[in-house]
Amino acid sequence: ADEAAAKFQGDKEAYSMLLLNQAFGVNVNTLTNGFFKKSMIKKRIFMLYKERSRKTAVVKYGIFVPLLAAALLLSSATIRKNEQILAVAEQVQIEVAKDVVTEAISEKLNFSAEKSTEVTVAAPKVTSSTSKVEAHHDLEAFYKFVANNIKYPSTAANNHVQGNLIVSFTVTNKKLENIVVNPKLGYGADEETSLTLAKYNGSALADGQYSMKVEYRISGAFTKVLNENVVTKDGYIALNTITIMGFAKSDDENRIYSFASMENPPSYPGGMNKFYEFLAANIKFPEEAKAAEIEGKVFVSFIVDKDGSIVDTKVDRKLDYGADEEVVRVVKLS
Repeated sequence: ADEAAAKFQGDKEAYSMLLLNQAFGVNVNTLTNGFFKKSMIKKRIFMLYKERSRKTAVVKYGIFVPLLAAALLLSSATIRKNEQILAVAEQVQIEVAKDVVTEAISEKLNFSAEKSTEVTVAAPKVTSSTSKVEAHHDLEAFYKFVANNIKYPSTAANNHVQGNLIVSFTVTNKKLENIVVNPKLGYGADEETSLTLAKYNGSALADGQYSMKVEYRISGAFTKVLNENVVTKDGYIALNTITIMGFAKSDDENRIYSFASMENPPSYPGGMNKFYEFLAANIKFPEEAKAAEIEGKVFVSFIVDKDGSIVDTKVDRKLDYGADEEVVRVVKLS
């Protein structure tokens, strides 16, 4: 108590003088007092200035540690002798517990490296990802059906649209009902997904409510992925994610090459001489040009398409009087 009061006072000497003043009625300004033997007040003052012994603290901790160890040993021995705890422990199957732990660890390690089965259907590529599935164990027939029937919508492919959608449906007596797409992707993807699922007979699906994520991707496209973070519907059985892969056309496929720049340019059947012979045999001198006694040259350009047909025929230098139209007519016939 004296130590706490001295700390509150802030000065041990001032507090000591206060004790003397209260005990003996001595004025604090008096320098001496007439007592010569130790009294209670003198002991209190000595105790106030006395430092705590570190050896005592060490002894206290030395006694406490063995006591704590003994308490732990007694507690452990008590648990080992407890018949109720032992009875419960014997009922726990070690192999089952081991399998549960192994499965939990495997799921955690393989979460980001899911196995996938890739199926190619015509131009699109359909990938069914083996993720967390809580449905009937034999769904291979269902995924195979979706992979073989769903197509990348032409509207979405032509506009390089890629993204995700969530389709939910109900299976009752092996029949798919209440097919709903939400959120939608648009550009024909919602209709393609719904129509494909509506054709399935439901033989591999048990009765229940299902939700499935369908991803539409275009290889080589850099457009934004719509509905990127959508997830399957809560309260529904989550099916594997289905990925529909389309392939963007390369710019080289639509490139128009100059005839002179090509190492092996396309040629008319029989060679260019046959082409000139065809033109000479089929071009007729227009009557309008004859009447006006017009002579000259007509320059035309055209593109030979992939199938060999003549497209985009243009008159670069005109002669008029019906000559331009006649040349274009015959070139298109070639």
